Amino acid sequence: MRLSLILPALAVLLMASCQQDSNSDEIKSVLTLKLNGTVSTDNDSILLPGVVKEAQSVKVAFKAAGQIDRVLVKEGDYVSAGQLVAVLDASDYQLGVDAAQSQYKQLESEHARLRKLYERGSISANEYEKVTSGLEQLRTQLKARQNQVSYTHLKSPASGYVQQVISHKGELVDAGTPVLALLDVSQMQVEVSIPLSVYQQRDKLKGLSCTFNGKTYPLGLVSISPKTDGTQMYKMLLSLPSNKQLSLASGVNVSVQMSLADGAQPQKTAIVIPSGAIGYDEQQAFVWVVGSDSTVTRKNVVLGTITTEGSAEVASGLEGNEEIVRAGVNYLHAGEKVKVKTSVAGDNPGGLL
Repeated sequence: MRLSLILPALAVLLMASCQQDSNSDEIKSVLTLKLNGTVSTDNDSILLPGVVKEAQSVKVAFKAAGQIDRVLVKEGDYVSAGQLVAVLDASDYQLGVDAAQSQYKQLESEHARLRKLYERGSISANEYEKVTSGLEQLRTQLKARQNQVSYTHLKSPASGYVQQVISHKGELVDAGTPVLALLDVSQMQVEVSIPLSVYQQRDKLKGLSCTFNGKTYPLGLVSISPKTDGTQMYKMLLSLPSNKQLSLASGVNVSVQMSLADGAQPQKTAIVIPSGAIGYDEQQAFVWVVGSDSTVTRKNVVLGTITTEGSAEVASGLEGNEEIVRAGVNYLHAGEKVKVKTSVAGDNPGGLL
């Protein structure tokens, strides 16, 4: 009897032991961040990645409420400024115009009759002025109702491409509810993120240009944001020349070149990484670098500024092209093999402060 009870218990213990051994050999999945380089400098020249974008995206909406009768364009269509793109059912608005027009004609006839009486002195000036004022009010109301009918025809406010059809035939929309999203390609821009070292010498920048499809285009400075984004970079907007080929390049990556005026030198840059990627061993900060064989290696780093946005400046210890573990750094050990769950790029354009 006792042996029959002991044997199942031993089997359970053996299974649990095997399970623990299996778990201990399990490869951890980690979230990584691929650092993407540094600012390139060559004889005071600076090379940064940029993206082409339209100067503005326009939400096109009716000035009147109603039910959509027709949408005359589809996504991807090119429309010209003033082109009819959608129509509302105008039947109710037209009834209002007809009623106001009937009242106006009736009072207009009465006004003409009273004018003759006023000219003969049969009625007072006060009576005639009241009728004249009433006629003017009706004229204003009639014009407003006619405007409402015209507002049922939606025309494009600019030339560009239909990015999205937001509302469709049969839908009820309020005045101001977007019907279309339009990319205004009359003026294209390049957006580029610049590090602190470049921002500090923004007044000395010259020779702004970009390369697209093997061709170089001059750029004009539009603006530089005085405040950094979440990656501690400053957003610079640059204008492109009017060009049909460029108007089709929204969202395309380009290479932006610039240089510093004589005597100006680019300052030393630093890499910015998420603060969650940093581990601490007593007073020493470190990160885990993922190698080509998926094993992790510890690299000690010297930190600079730690921002309130959840990022930190690495003054030394990294080259700027490593793949590092983004989260869970306290659960790894040197030489451990990991499985990259997601490779995150673009959190820190240029990898610089």
